[in-house]
Amino acid sequence: MVRKLVSREEAIYAVTAAHSAVWHAIAGFRYMWDAHDRGAPFELTIFEDLIATKPFAGLAIDWRYTVYPERLRERAQEVVKYTARQAIVDVHDAVWWYGVTAGLARQYSENPVVVLLRALRHAYSHRADDWDFGGTPLPMQWRHLSLEIGMGGKSVSQSIFLSDQLYLINDAIFLLDPGSALAATVHR
Repeated sequence: MVRKLVSREEAIYAVTAAHSAVWHAIAGFRYMWDAHDRGAPFELTIFEDLIATKPFAGLAIDWRYTVYPERLRERAQEVVKYTARQAIVDVHDAVWWYGVTAGLARQYSENPVVVLLRALRHAYSHRADDWDFGGTPLPMQWRHLSLEIGMGGKSVSQSIFLSDQLYLINDAIFLLDPGSALAATVHR
């Protein structure tokens, strides 16, 4: 594995960008849901890293993806699900590599937020649905979830939901920047 140097500012930027991506996916879900209710197709235009949805035109067309009304609800849920999963992977990498760069690797390896991020990163990156906590001493508690070997027989998809992913991303923001306005309003 290649060692990466990540500054605190870079880590905060990556984590807040991932947080924003999930909320944009949720907003897109709402738009797609409304389009379904009207019976209109939903058009997504992607140009490099920029995304626009009709009727918000204005970008040059590089790739176009149309979802027809009968598939909108299903597709909208998939977009949010996979955006949240990719956000968890990106958040883990930013937090972990910042911790290594700052000499906090040992402290971070014992933090329930980072331990859960690592387990989810492993599951999402390898398309697995089982828990792998590596050599982390367990049990640990993260919010309402007890992190333990075997996780009570529940798989990742049976244990972690979108709300949990949002709280976890928020906790990662708090870990990097306790004074962040994004983390201030979430009950800990």
